[in-house]
Amino acid sequence: MKVIITAGGTGGHIYPAISIIDKIKKMDKSCEILYIGTTNRMEKDIIPNMNIDYEGIKINGLSKNPITCLKCLTSTLKGIDKCSKIMKSFKPDVVVGVGGYVTVPVVLAAHKLNIPIILHEQNSVPGKANKFLSKYANVVCVSIKDTLKYFKNGVFTGNPRSEVVLNSKIGDKSKYNLNNNKKLVLITYLDWTYKQPDKITADFFTIPLVSQCINKINKTLIKYADASSLFSYEAALKPHIEKYSSIFNNVSLKLNNADKALSNEELLQKQKKTDYILPELLKRVYNHGRYAMYSCAGHTAPRLSGLWTGEWNMLWRSAYTMDANVNIQVSGMNTCGMCDAGKGYIWFVLKQIPDWEINAKAVYGMKNAVLTPVNTDGHRAMMVEYDINYPFQYWNAGASWMIIPIYEFMQVYGNVTITTHDENIIRIYNKNIFRIKEDILLPLLAKTFNFWEQLCTPEYFTDSNGNARFVKGKTSLEPDEKYLIIPSFSPENKPLGYKSAITANAAMDIAAAVDSLNMYKNILSDIKPNGYQKTLEKITHLISCLPVYMFDKSGAIKEWSMNEYKENNAHRHISHLYCAWPSSETQHNHALASACRQAIINRNRENTGKDDTASHGWIHKALVEARLKNPEAVYNTLLLLFKSGIFYNTFFTDHNTDRSKGVFCTDTLLGIVGIINEMLVYSDECTVELLPALNTGLINGEICGLLTKCGIKINRLSWDNNKRSVYIDISALRDTSFNLIYDNESIHLDMKSGEQTLHKFLH
Repeated sequence: MKVIITAGGTGGHIYPAISIIDKIKKMDKSCEILYIGTTNRMEKDIIPNMNIDYEGIKINGLSKNPITCLKCLTSTLKGIDKCSKIMKSFKPDVVVGVGGYVTVPVVLAAHKLNIPIILHEQNSVPGKANKFLSKYANVVCVSIKDTLKYFKNGVFTGNPRSEVVLNSKIGDKSKYNLNNNKKLVLITYLDWTYKQPDKITADFFTIPLVSQCINKINKTLIKYADASSLFSYEAALKPHIEKYSSIFNNVSLKLNNADKALSNEELLQKQKKTDYILPELLKRVYNHGRYAMYSCAGHTAPRLSGLWTGEWNMLWRSAYTMDANVNIQVSGMNTCGMCDAGKGYIWFVLKQIPDWEINAKAVYGMKNAVLTPVNTDGHRAMMVEYDINYPFQYWNAGASWMIIPIYEFMQVYGNVTITTHDENIIRIYNKNIFRIKEDILLPLLAKTFNFWEQLCTPEYFTDSNGNARFVKGKTSLEPDEKYLIIPSFSPENKPLGYKSAITANAAMDIAAAVDSLNMYKNILSDIKPNGYQKTLEKITHLISCLPVYMFDKSGAIKEWSMNEYKENNAHRHISHLYCAWPSSETQHNHALASACRQAIINRNRENTGKDDTASHGWIHKALVEARLKNPEAVYNTLLLLFKSGIFYNTFFTDHNTDRSKGVFCTDTLLGIVGIINEMLVYSDECTVELLPALNTGLINGEICGLLTKCGIKINRLSWDNNKRSVYIDISALRDTSFNLIYDNESIHLDMKSGEQTLHKFLH
């Protein structure tokens, strides 16, 4: 007997199909089995690995989108033709369809050739494919009796379960304080994406996420089983170390290791009783943060929370939050030489850009512009959150902030070419090879420029006294007037006395506009595309017309550059300090730097209580303080975090310093990497500054492997405050010219690619 089995898409279809194959083989050992699946779904890997003959066809699923429907029809017709040829060659006695879009062309081809057809439906409510195909089938087998009402030719058979799933072993239950003689039932909770069933039935195992998790768990258990067929952690760890140790060891931090013998738990307990940062703890957290970043690098940005943290019930839908969290998480990515992480971040952004364009058009009516949402699931980035307290649709600075890590990637690695295998990116851009400047930064910054140019109109402006004005039909600004950025939003704060956070002239918007426009100027000047000079003139004019920062009575930069608004310092977010970090306006503007320092002082004084526990707020402050070259403030902020209860024994971190959220969050852990990097080395395209924010509490140490934004690698940077000396060993990754600065000493260096130099500073 010859049988063709077809199923695809999810484990809920594939594993019942495998079970059917196993049963057929037991009944007839001479039976020939051919499996037809897709060329791009999970079955293409699972089935051939089980020594089952496999043929793959291309198929598109249905959608409300007419273009997608056309693609589905085209792929189905091609699939029928290919399946007909396969069947004429294989000559099956019966075709068994177990669900998924791939079954459509297979079953239709079988019907065309008058081959008997059996369908199997696992769900209580039939899927689209089986509903459509049932009229061509000789019989439809159902897993649930209630499902019979959907089919005239239905029979109740139950749902076959694969032995691969049923026979999985977890080993000795007693180590989990469980009775080995009793059955173990695992109950999990799935948040947001999937509706949790009232009771566990066969339907539960058709949920894609459940099927995928079961499949991956079983593959791992089998791959790293010991002689007793039990999972071996040591066996799984060994190839991991061999593969990633060289990457991990590219950067190393050495500090006083007096507490090296202490466990993580002992270190954390000792830290709570100590009024200074334990160097060993700082080093371990830094290394763990780098490792966590490496572990989730390559395809996307790190999530705020996720299944990989060991949690099923994840807060905030395990989304990517781009008004601080993602930005903090990747703060140390480029300078730590995490090239793969940088590429993953770039793919993460590129997949969103079509949705960013839709957002700009939907919210503002703009053309060829981008508007970034605060949240994304990593697949779509549509504007879906509208709220009086959090008017995310008017967060204008998002695209600029998301571009900065890509621009920094270019500064660190140069104008490199990167390649992707992501089918979604290839589909969007019709290519898989991208040059950082020409293919990514240039078009994206152009869309960002278009956004600011279309948002700023002479009808809305501030006069010479900073008062907001509106004159309908006004076509140009007077010399003493500036644009009014309206609407505006400074996430996630609002002025005192205001019911809504919809405002005007948020300092974050001003800084983001200036920064993105300057990035665009730099890229245009490097590439020099046709007509770039005229664009440069437009950019320069727009920058000159943007609102200026305003300062309150204390001398602090105002969160909104408007006379009408009163500052609200009782808030965890410091979005208005964008000009210090992630931008670097304050590096050459001492008055602005001083205003930012005062703003943090005001926040620390007034933001107390529950809102003060949010760890990302403290991380954000420390990043800003490091960029402002305020060693004492950086140290004290880190000390506060290290003495709090934020760290679990694994060094994963909670969202709140008092662990009140009870969830693993990555922004604090990964953000600490960025803080330490900024504390030890500041760089831009023409500057490398050593130890700009290092507190004397860290008496001596060494960092090796950091990269800079002017193409310099820090082979070794060591300091010894007792000997009052700093030693630096650097090499050039490309031809570069920069100033090497330590304390009040500055040395100008011109270095050729591959050149190495050493220098010692005494203070």
